[in-house]
This record gives sequence, C-alpha cells and structure tokens, in this order.
Amino acid sequence: MKDENDEVPGNEGEEMESGPGDEVDAEAKQIINKAMDDSVIQKNQEKAILQDDDRVTIIVHNQEGAIGMQPVFVAVNGVGFSIPREKKVRVPKSIVHALENASETIYFKELDDDGRPHGPTLSREVRRFPFSTYNA
Repeated sequence: MKDENDEVPGNEGEEMESGPGDEVDAEAKQIINKAMDDSVIQKNQEKAILQDDDRVTIIVHNQEGAIGMQPVFVAVNGVGFSIPREKKVRVPKSIVHALENASETIYFKELDDDGRPHGPTLSREVRRFPFSTYNA
C-alpha cells in the first residue's frame, strides 16, 4: 500500500516509465508541428500574392440577374479579393488566372425559323465572370 508520503513518479528527478500515452503525445506533437509549418507556408504564399508587383488592371462586367451586379469574390491560396463590377481595379495576375479558369457550361437548343427550340441539346463553356484587361 502507498503512503501519503510516497513519491509520485516524475517528481524529484525520478524518470517516468514510458507508456502508451507517450506515443500519442509524440504523434500529437508531430501533427502540431506540421500544422505550424503549413501555417508558415500559407502566410508566405499570402505575402507573395499581396506583394505581387505583376498586377493587371481589369474590369469585371455586369451580368444578368440580381447577382450579376454584386462584387465578385475570388480567392487564391487562401487570400480573397472582393472585386467590384464595372470599375477598373488592379489585381495580382494570379487573380486574373483564377477568373480565366472560372467557367460554366450552358445548355441550349438551336432555334427553328419560327424561333422555337428544336433538335438536340447543345452545350458550350463560357466565362463565369466576364472581364476585360487594360494596359495600365
């Protein structure tokens, strides 16, 4: 039986025996260290995007519908930009690339002489957010 005065392992310089919890602690430390490394990488990528000297002047055009007049939100590597429509803005080239790659498929049928749709359903890719680029 232990007495109240018995020493607790780990006190007074005693070494503790390793147990199953130690593996969990080591694994948790690895996960935390990786998350911290990833966080540093993410912050460096954000700085690179925000400090990108290679910027482009663009105008994102209005589209039909209520959403077609709202600002366009674009994010690259966790850095977001809210781009107003019909205004010249300077953005990093990475944002322009994201806009270029944002597309959607529209489906339609050809119209006959009377203006009615007929024939097979066709599709084509169009830009999700039409925009123009300008030289400074």
